[in-house]
Amino acid sequence: MKNLLILRKLDKQESINPDRDWFILLTVFLLIAAVVCGWLAVDYFNLWRAGDAESIQIEIAKKTTINQKDLDEAVSILDRRADRFDLLYKAAPKVVDPSL
Repeated sequence: MKNLLILRKLDKQESINPDRDWFILLTVFLLIAAVVCGWLAVDYFNLWRAGDAESIQIEIAKKTTINQKDLDEAVSILDRRADRFDLLYKAAPKVVDPSL
């Protein structure tokens, strides 16, 4: 019973094996990637066979009308803000730094 692989204490040399470790990691990664690709392929072909992709109609945007009066008001507000910003940006500062 003591000689079982699970219960036996491994020497330090036996427990560190980069080739084996990389092989295990690469194998596990490839197996997971194969399962994911297989799952996606099965899902794709099931959808393709059912023909649901052609029957679904997607409504991208609803047609809406814009009230011209509200649009003109919004544009005028933005124009006033732009004029005010330009005035304040180009104006001389009201506080002078005495250290200059």
